[in-house]
Amino acid sequence: PYHMTSWLGWSVDGGPAALIKHVGDSRVHHMLNITKNDPRLDDLEHFVNPLPEPNFNVLTMRRYSERAPSVLDDIVLSEEDEQIAKMGLCPVSQKAFAMDPDELIDHLDCASLRGCGGAGFPTHLKWRSVRDASAENKCVVVNADEGLPSTFKDYYLTRDASCRMRMLVGVATACHVVGAKQAYVYLRYEYKNLKSLIEADWEMYRTKMNPLAKNIPLTVVLGGGPYICGEETALFESLEGNLPQARTKRHQFPTDSGLFGWPTLVSNVETFAWIPSIIYHGGVWFHDLAVLPELGGAKLISISGDVAKPTLAAIPMGVTLRSVLEETAGIPIDEIAACEVGGLTEELTYPQDFDQPLTLAFKAGHLSAGGSIVVFSKKNFDEKRIFRTKAKFYDVESCQLCSPCREGAKVFRYGVDSIMDENTTLSADTIETYQHLFHSMEVLSNCGHGKACGKTARTILEKKNKVQDPENFCK
Repeated sequence: PYHMTSWLGWSVDGGPAALIKHVGDSRVHHMLNITKNDPRLDDLEHFVNPLPEPNFNVLTMRRYSERAPSVLDDIVLSEEDEQIAKMGLCPVSQKAFAMDPDELIDHLDCASLRGCGGAGFPTHLKWRSVRDASAENKCVVVNADEGLPSTFKDYYLTRDASCRMRMLVGVATACHVVGAKQAYVYLRYEYKNLKSLIEADWEMYRTKMNPLAKNIPLTVVLGGGPYICGEETALFESLEGNLPQARTKRHQFPTDSGLFGWPTLVSNVETFAWIPSIIYHGGVWFHDLAVLPELGGAKLISISGDVAKPTLAAIPMGVTLRSVLEETAGIPIDEIAACEVGGLTEELTYPQDFDQPLTLAFKAGHLSAGGSIVVFSKKNFDEKRIFRTKAKFYDVESCQLCSPCREGAKVFRYGVDSIMDENTTLSADTIETYQHLFHSMEVLSNCGHGKACGKTARTILEKKNKVQDPENFCK
């Protein structure tokens, strides 16, 4: 019942879609622009090229403090051999299974570990909720879809042998604590070359490293492609073999009714990968990595764009964007026009806000440390082009389920140029229509994709002085 979910049935641009079941038809050859004798027909998967070797810098927390090994460092620091590093996780895993589950959850609470996929939900609340759920079947799901442009941290974590084993130890620990009988890894289809590595490492883990986990099966499922599968309920639908759309019943949390209606613990790859370090060093250690005392922990950030070289950096929560750019960008700060902090669905951050801290707390005056930072230099900065790209992304990646997102994203895509152009005068009726539509997207969209689109569109409309008294309108 578990298989790759096809993203077919419609094309958001109105074009045709096709599911190839038989490759002998001449129409297939014409469509794929290949000949009947092409050897690639023996396996259509050959059309998907393997991902290249990572070509970016990796900066660990060690640069901040010698006492702070991070998820990118080996716990067993005296051995460099990869296999020994893996086996060095044995005592950590066994310690986790020997601990009282409530005590381990208290460590996560003390650590202030939050979901590293972008939402920043406190991890300990998820674990405790699933543990307390009275159900015969429970499961743990790893969200390894990583569909947001400019992010590559999860690819590194699942590709690197030591980090991949850390993630699996975290998954096994979660299953033990919450009482789950099944684990799943929902892996981005483009990362399919990692599937066999994850399966082999899991088999080694539960047979050689921690026999206590031998009765926990783990299934790696290749994703269907759309960005919406990063939304947890759409991910569940895809895992169940259905069309990947966010569920409309929002009154139930996945911890109550998730995959197959079971209480489900779903978290990002990075969240699980931090678990062994927290078990080994304790919750206080992880919390104290943060720069600001009211925050806690650290986070991996993918940094790309107009930089000397893309970088994957582990940063303490609360560090300012300026300090991160000074260390990783490789170009002078005064040459940076803006940054996209937190992902493509976030607003642009301009130099006057570079001194704001990066956190997952979503407080006023803080920037989202969701997963990526894209740098735009003054030389290449084109604001219209950036927002045109954002608008196209919102439209193309809409799952088409709810009308506010389905219609609003398309209006935004084809109206963004007139909204951005300060020399274009919009009629009062057009402005009012935009106001109503974008506000409706923020309030009525079924999931965060449409809400983010509405917020982005409304912000541009207000910024370009097209809206009078926007706060009163929203009220």
